[in-house]
Amino acid sequence: MTGTSWIRDMTKANLPRDKMGRFFKGGTAYPNGRPECVVPGCHAPFRSGSGYCVKHISQIRFYGKVLEHTKFDPRQAIIEGNIAKIPLNINAKDGYAIVDKEFAWLDQWKWHLNQKSGYANA
Repeated sequence: MTGTSWIRDMTKANLPRDKMGRFFKGGTAYPNGRPECVVPGCHAPFRSGSGYCVKHISQIRFYGKVLEHTKFDPRQAIIEGNIAKIPLNINAKDGYAIVDKEFAWLDQWKWHLNQKSGYANA
């Protein structure tokens, strides 16, 4: 397939079109604002005729599917008693960094395991 026509085939988004088959932009076509991406939990405005936002169009183009998690997603610390467990990598692939509960705010950075030293790095 050539161009981006394959994206339209992946989803049959039922979005309003004019007589020429083009999507309406603004005005009364979208009284509640521009439609959002069709991926659950994504509130970005859709782009093109697929119903996906730019982020998800890129994921489909490169990976052939919408990814569940990416390295940019937030990773919340898990608080158990007086300790906080900060996930290392996506879905805690490399385990957790254990810190005191008062340092749970460190989860604002993306932590990973340094393969050479064995220590957690941000």
